[in-house]
Parts: sequence; C-alpha cells; structure tokens
Amino acid sequence: MRKHKEFIITKDGDYLQPEYDENGNPRRVILLKSNKAKIYAAYILINKDLDLVLSALSSLNESDPLIIQQSISFFAIINYAKCFVRNNGRGTSLNTETVFKHADILIKNTHKNNIDLRMDYVAHAGNLFEKCAVTATLYYNNSEVDSSTDLYGLRIGANLLYLKALDDNSVVDFVSLCNFVKAHVETRLKALENQLQEETWELGENELFTKSFLPID
Repeated sequence: MRKHKEFIITKDGDYLQPEYDENGNPRRVILLKSNKAKIYAAYILINKDLDLVLSALSSLNESDPLIIQQSISFFAIINYAKCFVRNNGRGTSLNTETVFKHADILIKNTHKNNIDLRMDYVAHAGNLFEKCAVTATLYYNNSEVDSSTDLYGLRIGANLLYLKALDDNSVVDFVSLCNFVKAHVETRLKALENQLQEETWELGENELFTKSFLPID
C-alpha cells in the first residue's frame, strides 16, 4: 500500500492534501481555478489569520516579560489588519463598510483603533501612539524658588509615551471584534462553498473525470 502523504506538490507548484478511500488509494481531484474559487481561497486565508489572532490574544499573560507581551500584541494587530488590506497575493480583502454595516459602536471603534495602531505605530512611525516630550528640569538651591538667581543647573529629559502591550480591556474588546469578523467570514465561506459545489457539478460527470487527476508524486 502506498504511504499516505500529508501534502503533494503539483507540477504547477500547488500544494494539495490528498484524500484516500477505504483501501488507502488517493481520490481523484480537480484544481478549481475560477474567480469564485480564488475568492474562496482568500477567505480561507483570512479566517486562518483571525484564528491566529485569537490564539495570540489568548496567550497574552501579564507575568510574561514585556518584550513577549509586546511581540504577541504586535503579531495580533498585524495579522488582524492584514485581513482588510488588499494585496497581489490574495487579491481579495474584507470591506470595512460591508463587515461593520450592522456593528455596534464599540466594535467599530475597536476596529478603527486596531487599524490605526497598525498604520501609525506597529508598521509605521506615526505620532498617535508614541510621543516624546523633551524637557529641561531646572535645579535650584532652594526648593521654595522666589527668584531666578538660585538656579545652579538643569537636566535634559525625555518623557517617553508608547504602547507597551495591549491591556486587559483592549484584549477583551479585540477578542469580541475578531469573533464578530469571523462570523461574517464564515457566513461568506459557507455561501461560496455552496456556489462552488453548484458550479462544479454543472460540468457534468464526463468533464469532471477528464479534468480530474490522481494526486500522487
């Protein structure tokens, strides 16, 4: 019996996970290349990103070193925002107006805040989430200063303010946001899957067999 493989690579470079019948033989498959199939694939990848975000948020622990908390926070923010950014690889992204059409104000604000974090802090050097006020602290001989003549020195200081990691309230809101978006994505996936089923069945048995192949190396 042929050893089962988790993945095989087609001549076009596609990675497939073969299914096997009760005798251990691979089942015939068709590579779907329609526009609907590409959209379905994009939504699968978006759903994967949301799962990663939820997993990351669940692992945030205040007892961890700050660098770990910050790394997890940034990972979650970047992967969430990626779902709404159109790129050449996926070709499809989530539309903000469509996803949040019926969302409450907290969900909408949490989304905006996370996108702003990604654009103005995590990925780029904006000034919304990190600030540095430079000061000169004056040193006087007498703590009760009543004139300018007692000044004997000064110290330049940097008053740094930046996001170290997501706090508990932000995490709770972020999880609610991701679950809201996931519900939208999974509804869309179900509809696309049904459409792909119908689209593929319409090919007919003969063409289905002609277009199919055995996924073996």
